[in-house]
Amino acid sequence: MLARPGMPSKSMVMRWLADERYIEFRDQYACAREDLADKLADEILQIADDGSKDTFLDANGNVKVNHDVIARARLQIDARKWLASKLAPKKYGDRGQRENSGVSHGSMQVKSTVTFVHPPNWDEDSEVD
Repeated sequence: MLARPGMPSKSMVMRWLADERYIEFRDQYACAREDLADKLADEILQIADDGSKDTFLDANGNVKVNHDVIARARLQIDARKWLASKLAPKKYGDRGQRENSGVSHGSMQVKSTVTFVHPPNWDEDSEVD
């Protein structure tokens, strides 16, 4: 899309995304990325369900598995899965990636406090539970 005449350059779009004055554009961009991830998910199903070229008849009429076609389909599916997980990590990302993200969908900051206390003085004759 950015390569079309009259469209902004990629660097301009990145500046708009970083600029607080373009919040509406940022929201539209996020929706477009999620829509693209959904489209990729639909394509994954189509590729996975299409087994029409997975086998062929050899010169003797024997059914043979077309490993090249299957490998290409696997590559297409993997590429789309990877891209969908980057475009919409909350929806298509790995479970750990989804669970470990904060409200901003980025990394979470964890603050821990450790308090050291002195143990009670026990006599050698005291019983400990």
